[in-house]
Amino acid sequence: MTIANAIHLTSAPELFAAARDALRPGGGLAIIANGAPLWQYPVPWSRAVRRALEEWLDIRLESCCGTDYAARQAYQAGLIAAGYAGVHQQSAGYSGELDLTRLIGGLYSAMPPRLLPPPDRRAAFAAHIRAAVGGATRFTEHVQVTALIGYRPPAG
Repeated sequence: MTIANAIHLTSAPELFAAARDALRPGGGLAIIANGAPLWQYPVPWSRAVRRALEEWLDIRLESCCGTDYAARQAYQAGLIAAGYAGVHQQSAGYSGELDLTRLIGGLYSAMPPRLLPPPDRRAAFAAHIRAAVGGATRFTEHVQVTALIGYRPPAG
């Protein structure tokens, strides 16, 4: 069974218990986190995107959507507390290229519905992000994907 970045929208203890009960003995649960959000990379274009988002949304962005080290540690403790065995992490990294359209799409996919620009403001939002990155059109993202894995103990 897999869970991805949307885990932060759930009650992890309830989810872990329900998933454990749904798994066959020896079955596994993997929580997949694809690293930091686009606005939290340690590169100039990402810092510019973060400033633009904070300005547009009039908020300070601090959340990592449950993908950061502290959240993964809390999920690991939660899996152990829910009775999972063999809890461990596995990671792999990759780099990819984004164009401006994919960058903006990635921002939309990470935003909760209440913060999404309404359809009639999306062109203005795109222009705001475009201005923030100074006309750049290509962006390299370095992603560290981490799977937190636990197993329902075998019967017996």
